[in-house]
Formats: sequence, C-alpha cells, structure tokens
Amino acid sequence: MTLRTVARDVVVSGLELVPLEVWQWLRDGQFKQGKVRAPLGRLAMRVARHRSIGARDASFQIPDEPGVRMTNDGSFIARQVFWLGRQGHEGPEAQYWQAFCSHATSILELGANIGFFTLHGARVAPHAKYVAVEANPVSMRSIAANLALNGIEHVTLVQRAVVGERTSDFVELHLPDLERSASATGAYIGGGEGIDRPASRSVRVEAIEARELFAGVDLVRLDIEGQEHDVLASVLETIRASEPLMFVEVRRRTPKLRALLHDLATNSGWSVHALAPDGCHRVEASELPTIVLQEAFGTRDVALVPPSRTEAFARGMDELAVRNGWFRRAPAAQARKPSLG
Repeated sequence: MTLRTVARDVVVSGLELVPLEVWQWLRDGQFKQGKVRAPLGRLAMRVARHRSIGARDASFQIPDEPGVRMTNDGSFIARQVFWLGRQGHEGPEAQYWQAFCSHATSILELGANIGFFTLHGARVAPHAKYVAVEANPVSMRSIAANLALNGIEHVTLVQRAVVGERTSDFVELHLPDLERSASATGAYIGGGEGIDRPASRSVRVEAIEARELFAGVDLVRLDIEGQEHDVLASVLETIRASEPLMFVEVRRRTPKLRALLHDLATNSGWSVHALAPDGCHRVEASELPTIVLQEAFGTRDVALVPPSRTEAFARGMDELAVRNGWFRRAPAAQARKPSLG
C-alpha cells in the first residue's frame, strides 16, 4: 500500500463522517440552470468527489444535464460526474467530442471505460455507426447500463483489449492499486508507454488487433493507457489513406507516440491541436517532442487533423468558440509552453 493510497483512505474516511444527504444538499445548491454558481461550491464538490455516493440508488441524473442518467457503479468516473457534473468531469473534452460526433458517419472509441464519452457522443450521432471498445469486463457492463438508461441502442460494444500486434489471444489488464473500483479508470496492459502505476490486481482479457477496427472510420478517440503508439503505428498506412479525425491522449514520457505525431505533421501534412478548456490551440510540429501539454494548455488531449478535414475542423472549432466565448489562439497560452527538456 502506497503513501498516496493511505492518504486517500484517510480523506475518504473523514468525508464519510458527514452524512451523504448533507453533501448532496450542498451539491444541489450549487447547480443552477446547469452551471455551478460559486467558487466555494466548486471547491466543496472537488473535496466531496472522493466520497462514496452510496448504493441507495442504482442510477443518478447528471446534475448539469437534465434527463441524462448514469449508473451508480461505484467507479471514480461515476463519483466525479455525480459531484461535479459533466462540466466538472472532462466537460470541455466532452463538448469537443460531441461537436464532431454529430457530423461523423463512422465512429471508433478505443478505451471507453464506463462510457462517459460513449454516452455523450452517441446521443448526438443517432445515425452514425458507433463502435466502443473496452477491455475491462466490469467497465463494459457499466457502458451497457449507461446506454440502456438513456435509450441508446445503436452502439456496438466490443469487450477486448486493443493492441497493435497480437502475440497471444489473451493479455493481462492491470488494475491500479490507487483505485478500488473494479472499473478502474487507469487500467492498463503491461509495457504501455509512459505508464508506471502499482497494480496488485489484474484480469485476463481477450485481445483484438487495431487493424480489425479502423477500416472505414472517420472519427477516432484513443484513451488506451500507453498503447497509443503501438496501435497507431500498426494502422499508420490505413489512417494515412483514409484520414480520420483522431482524438488522442498524449502523456509525458511518450517519445514514440510523439515521434509518430511529428512524422504525421511533417511528412503527411496533419496538424495537431491541444483541446484545452479555453479553446483549441495549435501545437507546432517542432514542439511535439518536448511540450508538456497539461502545463501549457491544461489538457493532455489533442486532435490530429488530416489535410482533407482541415476546413471542417476549423468550422467546428469556430462554432464552439462562439458558443463558449473562446478565442482560437489565446496570447497567454501562446506564451506558456513548458517542455520536458
């Protein structure tokens, strides 16, 4: 047991001393017309998100999305959404994803976890082909429950671990010790780039090669805990030919993934954009090897935009910028670019 795990348990024990109804009353008082009203309220909810939401109700309404429900599966993501709402849990990223799902015809989501992005993407893309892939069988059951709660029936669920090249039919999926839920957010396959998390539990899951999934897709989201490089490298010629718009998480200590993105940017004309809370920010090819995206822009998520989709991407970003009061390239963000070097 790590010091961080012990600290987490102490905080949770303290939060549990206050009845759930009190925390819930505080939460409900903060949400008005879909937005959190006060900075102190936001702070209180960020503390409360470490607390269990109990097992009284099998599902809950997302506080800033009337009519949208999620299953109460005890996971970290469910707690985040219950206490902070959609906007508090990856709200900007969900906005980006929805904006482009609404125009896509064939969507592939790799690493769907409990289906937060699946739910939000599929809601606005009822006529698209939507495939969600998740390795963890417990998380997959939560995805199915979340879709059923909201009457979404057109998503194809694939319970497999996506790999670049399959060397065996099964792989070990490691569940980090920091999360007690069986739907661990950061579950990973061994050998993932930039992933170093203590994990004393694991489950054996079937593997599927990326090449079996990428044909014909025009929108892709990858959040596969260090497997991004291996997966993209295995389908590089396919994506160069079909040019899907791709959303990818880029962590620190991922030189192979960064080199692949640099190659797409310099040799194939793709552009890379940080999907930040304050808008979309272009990341130059020369910055890719060293930039710390989280510190520079407050996000690890980037959009990889092929040449054929540049204009459509720009239009989508302009619509979001107007809707949210963003600027495409804020001078402050331009100035702060911490690097790994």
